[in-house]
Amino acid sequence: MPSLAPSATLRAAIYVRSATIAQVDDDRLTKQIAESRQLAGSLSADTITEYSDVASGTSSDRPGLQALLSAVRQGEIDLILCERPDRLARGLVMLHEIEAALGRFGVAVHYADADPPERQAVTEALADPEVPSAARKAR
Repeated sequence: MPSLAPSATLRAAIYVRSATIAQVDDDRLTKQIAESRQLAGSLSADTITEYSDVASGTSSDRPGLQALLSAVRQGEIDLILCERPDRLARGLVMLHEIEAALGRFGVAVHYADADPPERQAVTEALADPEVPSAARKAR
């Protein structure tokens, strides 16, 4: 009887973001990391690294985010864990673009807090080919 090889453990990266130093001083990043680590446990994923930024989520020009994306491109990460979608990006269009880029590398994002229903509706609208490009950008 052939032996079954153990399944590979998912390599997870945690991404946390705070807009201001005052929020960092308030331990918000620590709380985000704790929630993401709990999620990793529920997914049986190994947390191999953490990326963080103290910056606005309205720009993708964040050192931590760029390092995360680089690691994804290098094939170092299978899964990204984040407390909430607004920690990854503040705008739904940017969030959708980041998630789509990650998806092209086979990397999924899991959030500790469930996605709000309105985000799901907008995400579906952005993915709809019937929605004109200008309308997608306006959302």
